[in-house]
Amino acid sequence: MLKKILISCFLALQNIRSNFFHTILSVLGIVIGVAALVAILSLIDGMEKFAHEQISKTTSLEAVILQPQLYEQTDGVRMKKENYVYIDYRYFQQLQEQVKEVAAGYMLTTEPKRISVKDAKEKHGIYLSGVTKGIGPAVEVVKGEGFSEAELTSGAKVAVLTEELELKMANQDSSVSLLGKSVVIEDQEYLVKGIIKADGQEAIAAIPITAIDPAKLRESPPQIIFQAYSVELVPGI
Repeated sequence: MLKKILISCFLALQNIRSNFFHTILSVLGIVIGVAALVAILSLIDGMEKFAHEQISKTTSLEAVILQPQLYEQTDGVRMKKENYVYIDYRYFQQLQEQVKEVAAGYMLTTEPKRISVKDAKEKHGIYLSGVTKGIGPAVEVVKGEGFSEAELTSGAKVAVLTEELELKMANQDSSVSLLGKSVVIEDQEYLVKGIIKADGQEAIAAIPITAIDPAKLRESPPQIIFQAYSVELVPGI
């Protein structure tokens, strides 16, 4: 048996010597093939990681948005529905309790309004946002603070303004602060509790959504946003 193995090895060596370049090319082909396979697997792994990172940074893929359909087609005419269901703050709290382990929830309604500093005549156009305690994802408070749970529950007349709006209402004087001062929106007085950063040059004032009259809120129902803590948790919403 051993003799046959030795003879086979000898014949193999003889064959390699007689076809040396052919053997080298065969070995080289195997090496290149293995290297290509490893490179492809590494590329796939890198692309998967890149795709996951991009998806993780895309809020729309991490969020579920609930919003009532207010309009319907009647004889080809787009008309507002007479009856529709919307989510109020009490029901929102119940929903938030059910998904709090996988997502953060926000309520948001926005309308154009006018604002002025108390006792001042000049008014400014703003986007007035009714929001919940969290205000929204990735909102940075630069001065003061946001709403407390007690203020949100009671519908307190408090507000936070964007830096852009504060600067506009202070006539572009950055040394003037509206923190702790009162502003008037739609004949209602609000105490400024905080100043926040906002994307772009937007004049936005945010108030507790519970401070909005329920009848007015029904006319412009809020969006309900549940943002998952990670992409993998979206199905849990």
